[in-house]
Order: sequence, then C-alpha cells, then structure tokens
Amino acid sequence: MMAQTFGGTTMMWGVLWLIISLIVIGLCLRNSLRSPSNIF
Repeated sequence: MMAQTFGGTTMMWGVLWLIISLIVIGLCLRNSLRSPSNIF
C-alpha cells in the first residue's frame, strides 16, 4: 500500500522497514544492557 501511495517499489519499502526495525531493536538492546536493572 505504501508503494502505491508514496511511490517506489515494494522491495524498497520492505528494506526500509527492515532497517528501521533493526535500528530500533539495537537501540532498545543497547539501552537495556547498559543500565543496571533493579528487577533482580
């Protein structure tokens, strides 16, 4: 749907969303592993 609305190919949008999700996962992992947790 995004390719039809904004242009571009479906493969381009898929790769873009994959990159964005990997960056967000990496930032969350870095943030959670960096600070000490008070859960345990």
